Amino acid sequence: TFELSEPGLRLDSTRLKSGYYKFLINTNLNWGEASVEISIPNIVNFFTNDPLGFIININNPNGNDITIDTLINMEEYSLVFESTSGGQGAIVINANIGIVTDDNLNNSPYYVNIENSFEELEFTSLFGYVGYQERPMQDTIVLDVFANNIGGNFVFAENSIRFDITSINSFGMPVTMDIVECRAVREGSDPASVDIYLFGEGNPNEIEIDYPDLTQVGESVVTEISSNNSNIAEAMNISPDKIIFDIWGLLNPDEDSTLANFVLDTSMISATVNIELDLFGRVNNFKVADTIDFDIGDTDDINSILFVVDVDNGFPLNALLQLEFVDSLYNVVHVLFPYEEQLMVAAPVGSPPEYRVTEPVRKLSQIEINEEAMENVFMARHIIFYATLSTDDGDVKIYSDYSIDFKLGVKAEISY
Repeated sequence: TFELSEPGLRLDSTRLKSGYYKFLINTNLNWGEASVEISIPNIVNFFTNDPLGFIININNPNGNDITIDTLINMEEYSLVFESTSGGQGAIVINANIGIVTDDNLNNSPYYVNIENSFEELEFTSLFGYVGYQERPMQDTIVLDVFANNIGGNFVFAENSIRFDITSINSFGMPVTMDIVECRAVREGSDPASVDIYLFGEGNPNEIEIDYPDLTQVGESVVTEISSNNSNIAEAMNISPDKIIFDIWGLLNPDEDSTLANFVLDTSMISATVNIELDLFGRVNNFKVADTIDFDIGDTDDINSILFVVDVDNGFPLNALLQLEFVDSLYNVVHVLFPYEEQLMVAAPVGSPPEYRVTEPVRKLSQIEINEEAMENVFMARHIIFYATLSTDDGDVKIYSDYSIDFKLGVKAEISY
């Protein structure tokens, strides 16, 4: 809803969608057949192009003080405001009182008071100058790629992050997009945040948005902005859960009242933020965790268990793996692998700029659980899986066709 009560606003014309024009006539006239003829050249039917006109009968033979209420439906009309006669933004109303005298006594002086008002007006289009307006646009981008991260980080190489903003605007007036807040946030046990400067620290996060002109009424204009000087890579280094945006669309930011604006009831402005991460860079002890339910069932006849881990790694990443068996209260009752044991070896990569893996690397590990340790394992109700990922020296690229063939086998010795 536009508030058009501020100084300096200008209405040139508007096409109405609904509303009423109310006329209230108060009179004591009792002399003859009387009527008021109303004609308003500034209110035009947009189907017939005829100005609004009507006659109100004010016959009052008894001479009492009467009030006549007339309501005109405005849903088929346009308002074309005067810019010279009557002042800018004025509507001229012509009212002619007609009397055909009769035998009633002339009890003058008489009075005829006319009041008029618009009620419940809604428009489909408005032309003029609507002044300075603000439109809020808040949004949050959730970064699932870091959802399970509990430590370490991925250091993105140069030009591996694309940060684009696309605006769609159908307001017919200048618009500036003021990005009041753009912040990467990591929540959890080790919270952190980084303010993102789209055009470099110290430069305002403001973008001028294209807008439709008077030949494009009803159309939307697209503005695409690529941020090439932001600190987005620094923000990604904290492995954020999300990026928070607080954006304000500022309409007529320069407050130039000589401009010809237009607004439709369907006018809107939107901003879409797109972040593309190429997994190209270095991994520094990037730690992820996940939890699965565990219940081994009947354990009476099991003497020992041998876990066999067979990893065929097609990624250029080393991994320290750990499985922690925990009880229903998440107390650790057993750890499967020796800590700091590297169970996944990085695959070698070729030369730049592709940095493609040349061949996968396989590693086979066996871990036996003796009878004493089994008692603790049998108490477990969940398994927490940890993986700490890292790269060798230099940057690597992660491609969508990379894969890890991970096999976990269990051999149990059972007595009968």
